[in-house]
Parts: sequence; C-alpha cells; structure tokens
Amino acid sequence: MAILTETQYAALDAMGLPVWFKQDQLAKSGVENIKAVANESAAIPAADVAADLVLPLLGNVDAPILFIGENLAVDGNTPSSRLLLAMLFAIGLGRDDIAVLSWQADQLALLKTHFEKGAVTQIVILGEQASQDCFAQQSIDSLRRQKQQFSNIDTWISYHPADLCLQPANKAAAWQDLQKLRSA
Repeated sequence: MAILTETQYAALDAMGLPVWFKQDQLAKSGVENIKAVANESAAIPAADVAADLVLPLLGNVDAPILFIGENLAVDGNTPSSRLLLAMLFAIGLGRDDIAVLSWQADQLALLKTHFEKGAVTQIVILGEQASQDCFAQQSIDSLRRQKQQFSNIDTWISYHPADLCLQPANKAAAWQDLQKLRSA
C-alpha cells in the first residue's frame, strides 16, 4: 500500500474521508500541522482563464487530462471548487495538471473538434447532466462503474463536487473513481 504525504492526507481529510494514522505518524507530524496544510490548500488563488480558439478551458489547455462538468471551477472560491482541488491534490494533481471545461450541452461538437488536437489522453466527466449529454442519457451510476470511451479517449465518470457537498455519503465512491483515473 502506498504511503501518502501529509498534504495528501490533509486533502482527504478536507473531503471528509476518514484518514487513519499510525500512532508514530501522529507523533511525528501532528494533527494540527495536517489541518494547517489543508487550510493552505483551500486558499489557492483563482485560476487564470486560458485562451483557447475552440473551447473556453480553464487551467492548462495542453494538459492530458480534461475534467468536464456543469459550472465546474478550480478557483477555490466555492465549496465545490475547494473540494475538487482537494480531490485532485489527494491523487497528486494540481490545477496546472488538468484542463477544465464548464460544460454546456451545445459544446459537444466543439469538444470533439478539440480532441483532434491530440493533447487529451484521459477525460473525467463530473455530474449527471454532462455524463448524460455525452453518453446518451445513461445514468451516472451505471456509467461510473467502469472506464468508458468518448471519442476514442479513456473516460471516467464520477459525481460532481457540488453534488458531493450536498450528499457527502458519495465522497467515498468519488474517491474510488479518482483512484481508477490515477491507476490508468
């Protein structure tokens, strides 16, 4: 089993996922130090909007991983945005490692055109509406069980961070989804 860094433990804690420590780890790092790291990661300044000729992407437009979801942001200004940043951080990614598209159904054709550039190798679709728009009205629960293919790109489906804020019981399932992305 891989050992997580203190900041990754803090990110998991910020998501409300239980984190177990060995007694010697607590003595060495201290719970207060871990909580301080979590507070620092929640105060990340707003992401710069990257100019893209085809889609209004946030983050790194040349990143190999594209996150798609309605009203999706990585600016740290809302609880759902802070949760998404914490989730990314927990798997070793930051907002500079991903591109983010705040989904609108009329962007489907533009999205497929963007894939022709070849930068995107993995897609993560967050939320019921975006997943249904991309996968012909299938439910998010049926889609998230396994890797999908969207325009011949490996695609992972999970819950939107805003939904996780409203239904924290789904955070563990979302964490499992992100681990699948990371192991791919």
